[in-house]
Amino acid sequence: MSLFSKFHSKIRRRLNTRLKAGVPLLLYIPPSIDQTTFMSSLGYKSIDISSLIVRYPSRYLDRLVSRVKSLLNKGYEVVTNLEYMYYLFPREREVFNTLLLSMEGPVVITFSVKFLFESALKLTGYDSMSLTEASLDDIPDAVKNDSLFLSEGSPTFPDFIGSYVDHVIRQMLTIRDSNERFLLYYFTRYRGIGRLARIMGPELGTYLNRLIRKGFIARAGERRGIYFVRDPLVRYYIHRMYMPLESPYKYVGYLYLIRKFFEGIKGRVSIPTYSGDLYIAETEKFYFLNRNSFMLVDMDRVRYLFRISTGLKDDLRFMEKYPRVERVIITPSDISSRTSRSYERVGIKVLRVKDINSFTRFTNFPRLI
Repeated sequence: MSLFSKFHSKIRRRLNTRLKAGVPLLLYIPPSIDQTTFMSSLGYKSIDISSLIVRYPSRYLDRLVSRVKSLLNKGYEVVTNLEYMYYLFPREREVFNTLLLSMEGPVVITFSVKFLFESALKLTGYDSMSLTEASLDDIPDAVKNDSLFLSEGSPTFPDFIGSYVDHVIRQMLTIRDSNERFLLYYFTRYRGIGRLARIMGPELGTYLNRLIRKGFIARAGERRGIYFVRDPLVRYYIHRMYMPLESPYKYVGYLYLIRKFFEGIKGRVSIPTYSGDLYIAETEKFYFLNRNSFMLVDMDRVRYLFRISTGLKDDLRFMEKYPRVERVIITPSDISSRTSRSYERVGIKVLRVKDINSFTRFTNFPRLI
């Protein structure tokens, strides 16, 4: 049984409902999820463009279009990784449009580049749908399983973590500028813009916008200059290559996402929680503690301890070490009232996953947690 079975079932129901209309469907899949592997895990037969293009030089791309149409007539239901055709044949992009416009019937065309997805929608007028990664609520065993915890809700991350170098290098084929690659390293290792303007000069904005358009980098919220690399596998690769002596949980995993959520908060906010509002201002300092916990100091000099719950006794034992800080426990949304009161009795605020995800919409955080 799949570790992401709950998430898979939810997405499969949504897709099957839309495909009943019998028309092509454009599907945006975040770059943290491998398109072909994911669609195959849902039970669909996929045509992977990135695998086909090796056989076709630019003069014969019309044959690639014919090949794709032939496979669709033989029972294939999904066309994945179309952006490779767009980026690796820059002088033949009219063939990219030709292939898009030739789709008929209930076929799914997937994209991991947001602006290409939006351009294709404008060009074709097909039906469309966007996905996000799985929330902590979708994979309740994530806190106990290292691979799931690091996955950040990508159902294909566990499949590729063993061969992360090959998979990441394959993604890098669409990045041709060394400055863009450097930005992936910088935003993995450091929090904000910092010294980037001095390192890269006035063209920094151009490189940032390219990576944002491609989906490699996302803004962490409303606060200016706070970004993160969207694909955890890319961050895992950079961590293993350049910071191998540090804990991976500082750079990859749900704890990292929660940290980025708080770093992206602008000004002062009040987050509604199960046990009263949580008041917090812009983050000034961040301290990684362990796999499930971090401390932050906001601009009002208030210190907060955040911990993703691993069990009542373990949580209480750990938080007793920090009596003079604001302590917040992050729990699944289905936490019982009895457990919640146990935390509250010792002055620990309870922040459910759905409390965070309700607030991410307000702060423009780009995905669920």
